[in-house]
Amino acid sequence: MKKQETPKEEPKKRFTTVEEILNDNKCKEMVKNKIWSVENSRTNALEKAGSGMKLRRGPYEYLTERSLLNVDSLSSEYLLIVYKRSQLPSAVRDFVYSIMFNAMRDTMVFYRDLDTQAKAKPIRKPRTKTAKKDLV
Repeated sequence: MKKQETPKEEPKKRFTTVEEILNDNKCKEMVKNKIWSVENSRTNALEKAGSGMKLRRGPYEYLTERSLLNVDSLSSEYLLIVYKRSQLPSAVRDFVYSIMFNAMRDTMVFYRDLDTQAKAKPIRKPRTKTAKKDLV
């Protein structure tokens, strides 16, 4: 009698579109963390530069002046960049793209790790040898 092969389970597809990833709460949290790290690196650079020194203007200042440095604005602007409809300068587009892409990648890695941990078999403890008592 032949054993029936069990069909392999396909991994559950969590996201099918970019919009679904951007609307996920974990992705929004990752974007907040990326924004926070950029802000911290700017303040640390200002502290190291000393008093009276200014950093060069860049995409960070451009977005903060226009109040676009938040999760919702960045995600909507990212969609415009993907669909090639963005009106932002290229340096700012690259900045937004890198923040959002890294946050989405980190989100996917987070969920992949969750799935692999759930499927992982528990580690068995090694058997211990029981000492046989000599009956002398």
